[in-house]
Amino acid sequence: MYESTKNSFEVPLEVPAVKTKVNITDYEVSLSHTPFAILVKRKSTGVTISFLYGLGEHQQSLLIDITNKWKQLTF
Repeated sequence: MYESTKNSFEVPLEVPAVKTKVNITDYEVSLSHTPFAILVKRKSTGVTISFLYGLGEHQQSLLIDITNKWKQLTF
């Protein structure tokens, strides 16, 4: 989304193009709409993964604390 009436600066990060879809994974991803949630479960154990890294185009070295600052995340 872009604000058509205002100029803005975007950090020049390279975003690789996805050319093929992965067919075999060790996890399942599901979405909940009310309340909104992204659930990632290990196929082998059925355990919901509590820690996710690398959502969207964010580049951070530390875990994002989604319990307190989740409203600050943008995708």
